[in-house]
Amino acid sequence: MKKVFFSLAIISSTIAFSQIQNVISENFNGLTTGNLGTDVTGATAGQNGWYTGNGTVADYQITTVDAAHGKSLRMISGAGAPPATGSNANNRFAWKDITATPTFTNNAIKVEFEFYTGAAAGAGRSQSALFDATNGIVGIAYDYATQTFKGLLRLTPTSGTTAGTAAFYTANLGTQTFAPNTWVKVYYYYNGTDGSYGFGYPGGAYSFGLTQVGTTYTLSPSLVPTEHDFYNVTLDTNTVANSNSYDNLLVTYSTLAQALSTQDVKAATIAFNVYPNPTSDILNIETSDKIKAISIFDMAGRKMDVSVKENSVDVRNLETGSYLINIETAKGTSTEKFIKK
Repeated sequence: MKKVFFSLAIISSTIAFSQIQNVISENFNGLTTGNLGTDVTGATAGQNGWYTGNGTVADYQITTVDAAHGKSLRMISGAGAPPATGSNANNRFAWKDITATPTFTNNAIKVEFEFYTGAAAGAGRSQSALFDATNGIVGIAYDYATQTFKGLLRLTPTSGTTAGTAAFYTANLGTQTFAPNTWVKVYYYYNGTDGSYGFGYPGGAYSFGLTQVGTTYTLSPSLVPTEHDFYNVTLDTNTVANSNSYDNLLVTYSTLAQALSTQDVKAATIAFNVYPNPTSDILNIETSDKIKAISIFDMAGRKMDVSVKENSVDVRNLETGSYLINIETAKGTSTEKFIKK
């Protein structure tokens, strides 16, 4: 369901490179520790264009969960369950507007980010989703009670009392669980050409196309999102304030082939460790696989000029901040975040 807050349009930059449009890139490290904003009515943007809705400003915090991730966005729900009727005041919303539209063959929009599960002790879900002016388009949700991820997707029933009316549905994405107080990298995408959806997390990747929804539902192609939301919702029987965090959000338009990159498919098969992290001079890579290539990128996607020698990288010339290291082996490519201090 679409939240009932009015979003003011903001100007966002679109970077076209190899047919990839960078729509939103947010690692929160440039924001000030403390309240994300000063208004929870959705009327006035807070830090870096983020809007918030419901609760108090203290429910939306820029804080540090651990040194490896630096700053992130923490959201805290209310400690109650939904009311019998009306809106749920225990829900929390933080969103950014999207003004970019796809160009050329960029028919897929993809969202990837890191999610901190928090205590996962209540009844509710932490969700990320793309919306247009009508409804949700696609998203992913972590269920506190089951500690599993679920897909969110817009479908239109073909029969029954709701036939022909599109709605935001929840789909199971397997039974793999993720423990409390754990960082998990997830992604999802929407293909504007045929309306299909895809979801992924370490250990699982799922797609929903015409063959998956069968004749019971139809898909919705050609949707254009107008905002991305992080939101924390409570469910029946909830009695605790659910807390979780988000980091390294990246929203991009690209071709479907680029959205379904090798990294998404093979990242979980590459085991490696980088240390020390944070580091001020040398970053070492420990892996049982033979490394084919190493590259460093800043959080805006720019490749950095660094000296690489076997399984170590000299990062002394990098400015202080967060970076991504890409490790390529015969099994594929994987990425890890590190901090230059």
